[in-house]
Amino acid sequence: MDTTPRFQFGRYEFDPGTFKLLRDGETLALEPKGIDLLRLLLERAPRVVEKQEIFSIVWKDVAVTDNALTRLVTHIRKVLEDDPKTPRYIETIATRGYRFVAPVTRVNVEELAREDNRQPMPAADNRGPIAYAQRRSFQLSYLAVG
Repeated sequence: MDTTPRFQFGRYEFDPGTFKLLRDGETLALEPKGIDLLRLLLERAPRVVEKQEIFSIVWKDVAVTDNALTRLVTHIRKVLEDDPKTPRYIETIATRGYRFVAPVTRVNVEELAREDNRQPMPAADNRGPIAYAQRRSFQLSYLAVG
């Protein structure tokens, strides 16, 4: 079972195990390097991630300019609908790097499964307990695959 934690912030959920960024449950398009950078910023939040650290992780063994990093941060901000002048998610630390500033919650898939199992079966479900159990098993199997 995948034990990589998911990250929740604002209306967003980031699942590094499936390389998906979701907003209100809908998958958003984020380029591969953007996924790598977002994961790094979320893992290090709320501390500043220096440019050199970003280059060594996101562009391992590849020489790129500051412009490539700036372009990538702009792409992520656009997807997150974040404004660099009043950042809700990614703050620029001049000449140093970037910091993820929104509150981040780490959620383990195992915790989600345990919480899902604790919810009582609704009494008002007119489709009966078998239909409810089938829905629950689908949700859990989807969760295990994710």
